[in-house]
Amino acid sequence: MYDMIEQFKKFEEEKGLLTDRVADFYYWVYVRFNVYMKLEEIANRQVKLTVKKNHIQIQDLFFLIRNLTYNNPLLYHEHRDILFFTHARRTFDNGKYVCLYTDKIAEQLKETAVSAEFLYGTKHLRPYYTESLLELDCVDVYPVIFLKLFGKLYKKRYKRELTQFKNIAQRLDEDIFKEFGITAGVKFYYELLTRRFFWYKIKKKMLRRIIKSISPKVIVEVVGYETNKMIINEIAHEMGISTIELQHGVIGRGHIAYNYLINREYRHLPEYIFYYSDYWKHTCDYPVAKTKQIVTGYPYMEEQMRKNKSCQWKSKNMKVLILSQPEFSVKLRSLIEDVLKQFQHIACNIEFIYKLHPAEYSLPIETWKELLKYNNVKLVHDGSKSLYSLFAESDIQVGVTSTAVFEGLAYHLTTFIYHLEKTDIYMKDLKETESAIFFDTAFELVKLILETHKRTEREMNLENKFFVKNSLNNIVHEIQKVVDQR
Repeated sequence: MYDMIEQFKKFEEEKGLLTDRVADFYYWVYVRFNVYMKLEEIANRQVKLTVKKNHIQIQDLFFLIRNLTYNNPLLYHEHRDILFFTHARRTFDNGKYVCLYTDKIAEQLKETAVSAEFLYGTKHLRPYYTESLLELDCVDVYPVIFLKLFGKLYKKRYKRELTQFKNIAQRLDEDIFKEFGITAGVKFYYELLTRRFFWYKIKKKMLRRIIKSISPKVIVEVVGYETNKMIINEIAHEMGISTIELQHGVIGRGHIAYNYLINREYRHLPEYIFYYSDYWKHTCDYPVAKTKQIVTGYPYMEEQMRKNKSCQWKSKNMKVLILSQPEFSVKLRSLIEDVLKQFQHIACNIEFIYKLHPAEYSLPIETWKELLKYNNVKLVHDGSKSLYSLFAESDIQVGVTSTAVFEGLAYHLTTFIYHLEKTDIYMKDLKETESAIFFDTAFELVKLILETHKRTEREMNLENKFFVKNSLNNIVHEIQKVVDQR
């Protein structure tokens, strides 16, 4: 996997893809993540869990119509120094849906800030923790409507560019096959390129208008490699607005969005990036100036650890927490089924907690029916129980490459990593520092669990190399510093 990342980085430089453009559109930066993920999927013959798409509900349709008409953010005119773009996949916490990355920070800066949010599928998760929120439905919906109604006119208007994309798609398919021995097909590249091009053309006008009406000094975002965020970063670059990306999960040399061969200026990237700790600065080759890679921490995790302190066990039962991920769900589920079968013949008091990823909540519970046949496993299939409360009550965690693994380490959980295709890249340091143990088979995991001595006491400790303390104050202070420089 690491070799493929390095090969991909060299390939895109040798072919001049990162600096090539059609009209004013630097097309490769908008498709490189999708292209790499497609190649990786084909190369590894990955079997992925298909997450069911939710159909739009009547209530969501009402809000959507409202946000496309009189509540349209294109009509918003109020200056704010700071503009937050939230993570639309919110977490239900204490009766409200909270953005884990921006809400607490925006609350501290509410006198000078406003938050904005793109659609999560076809809706927003309500009620919000955020007091006031610009719902950017128009940016996600209008391009779809325009292309449905005026697709032929757009194709006629941009006939020259579409011809160029046909040639680029043909060349990409040929060059990538020569380099990697993989073909995704000319159609895949052409449709990806043209779709991103039309989105770029339509969305950039709307986003520029919204940003101009707010006229912020600083934009704060998460998931900076999404199309919307890259367009926002370009606009901010052109308007002289500073952009900050907050780390939102595991990054490393296996994440193509955070790895480039050449450290040049890229208009689509943020100006600053705020990391959980110094550890994460050295896990990737991200072309942001070293002086603008700032260590700040993760406020939501720090707050939850204060609320959910590690338990002192009186129970005889050892608890093993399994952290699912959509990408590895099929393989992990099969592994745990084998583990549970083996424990049927072993006399011991061990409970398994199988925690689904939020992206898996919408799937029918029957997906995990084979696990539910065993009486020593509990399936956590919604957000009713905090991940941190599960950490607090567990003794062992089993994962693959999830961010949650690092959070579980802050609770001093004995950590076992299922050795799959990406673990050598994302979790290599955990193995080398003996923070975690890798395993390959169900038999090995059973043996490791049985060999683990049950802990009778753990102390919460935020002084670890993965997350720094005082994170909320750190982030607020660093954002204010950037504002003051503008």
